[in-house]
Amino acid sequence: MTAKVFMSQAWEANKRINRKQLRLEEYKAQAESTATALNGLPRKASPNLQRMESVAVMIVDLSKEIDADIDELDSIKQRISDVILMVEDPSQSVLLELRYIWFLPWNRVAARMELSESRAMKIHRKALESISGMLQCGTF
Repeated sequence: MTAKVFMSQAWEANKRINRKQLRLEEYKAQAESTATALNGLPRKASPNLQRMESVAVMIVDLSKEIDADIDELDSIKQRISDVILMVEDPSQSVLLELRYIWFLPWNRVAARMELSESRAMKIHRKALESISGMLQCGTF
């Protein structure tokens, strides 16, 4: 595994959680529209109780998946934080934390560190080289 792939694990897990949370919101909207059919207002046809049950089950199942994914994300972030602590250069450590723990885009990483984006990218490259060395030596 390359240093970039290792450090990007939390980013990818976070994106996966965000996609599932969007899907969960869609399921909740479906549940609300199904519940509206049950509220006693005039409606065209009888409510589909099986559909409501199905949506409720999907909501519960997806919520459990999201909770498990969040636990996994926390674990990944801890491993990445442990690696960041081993990076000797403070500017590299700060940059890695901002990017891979807090998921800030490059322009905000650079702004927080009061650097140009190109300078931030150079520091990032050096940081990844340090981590690559650790990976090759089996330091973590």
